[in-house]
Amino acid sequence: MFFPEGYDLKETSVKGEGSFFIPSKIKPGETVSVRCIGEALTGYLYWNDKKECIRSRVLPENPPDIKRGSDGKPERIRHFWAFPIWNATAKQVQIAEVTQKSIQDSFWLYHNDPDWGNVTTYNVKITREGEGLDTEYKVTPVPKSDLPQEAIDAWQSMTINLEALLTGDNPFESGTSSATDMKEIIRKLFAVAKSTDPRLLDERGQAIGVLDSKDKLRSLMGVESISAMTVENLLEWVTYFEQVQAQAAQQVQEVNYDEIPF
Repeated sequence: MFFPEGYDLKETSVKGEGSFFIPSKIKPGETVSVRCIGEALTGYLYWNDKKECIRSRVLPENPPDIKRGSDGKPERIRHFWAFPIWNATAKQVQIAEVTQKSIQDSFWLYHNDPDWGNVTTYNVKITREGEGLDTEYKVTPVPKSDLPQEAIDAWQSMTINLEALLTGDNPFESGTSSATDMKEIIRKLFAVAKSTDPRLLDERGQAIGVLDSKDKLRSLMGVESISAMTVENLLEWVTYFEQVQAQAAQQVQEVNYDEIPF
């Protein structure tokens, strides 16, 4: 799953030293090929009067510190997407932050098109034409292909926590663990879940199968949101399942499986 559960682009209308990929930095006439390699963080951003970028999951209502123009009117709050990518043009892992509605609309269209589907399964080419108010972006999907090994290696060596963007911290220095540690924690999580109640395998078997067959933490990309969780999140769920496992059978039957994030 690329977009968070329950996310709908149509409901996000807004009026009015790691590396980042910002579409507006693409030069006119230039094309960049990128591959989404993890789940997107979606929310809203604005610049305050201290020239700081403020991001949040929900649309802020009349933030008092929002930057204002010379006419005294507040600047526009933007809907943003942030997600890790493999920049096939630059040959590096980056965090993409997209606020351009035309790009969002194109990604959303292809992601929900049955002929294309999950945008983590193919590259897209983003081309910029024009400058200033005449700037336009064209998004073109490329036939589906496996992620190259150099991209997998680079992604697994990275420490990225998109949640840090919401607090103004560095998403490349968020204290998450290595890919190997994450993989072991995920294995334990699934093992505990499996032994807790077989019903957990009914709808989640695909994720478990992918993990076991490919033996790669990042093979979970595009399957479920667990690939974007931090070590702390995962440990909390391991603890949760262990507690459930220790409960009486009647209590186990009362677990709300819809709340389980994988």
